[in-house]
Amino acid sequence: MTTTNLRPCPLCGTTENVAQYSGKPYKGSRQVYCNKCGLQWFTNTDGTFDHWNTRPIEDGLRAEIEALQKELGELKEQYRWHSLEKDGLPELDQDVEIINMRTMEMQAGHFFDYEEGNPTAKDIMFDDHNDTTFALDELPKKYQWRYLNAPKGGE
Repeated sequence: MTTTNLRPCPLCGTTENVAQYSGKPYKGSRQVYCNKCGLQWFTNTDGTFDHWNTRPIEDGLRAEIEALQKELGELKEQYRWHSLEKDGLPELDQDVEIINMRTMEMQAGHFFDYEEGNPTAKDIMFDDHNDTTFALDELPKKYQWRYLNAPKGGE
């Protein structure tokens, strides 16, 4: 008796009590059964377990869950809090939310290049959507930011 390459029971989901044995109920077939719920299945005449192991709906749902979990992970990464000190600035002109980790005050706005085209100037500013603008060096290092509308890949 062995459980090699057998998927869990499709009825009760157990893996511990699923087993196979060579019997002769049908010529050239083997039986798969679950000791927990009593489900029995005969293999194909070629001795494979395709009928027991084939679960198109379950496999489709598992693939969909995997794709959704990957997408969720990507979204979490896009919307996570970033440290100005460790992660640097967000993409310029993208709506972000910033938080002062000492006071827990939050502001929405965007970083922009005040003197666009002047690479030597320290001219990154933050506009907080309330017509208040201040320079990046006015922000303490303890600020964090996250995207409000995450940029789509490469934008």
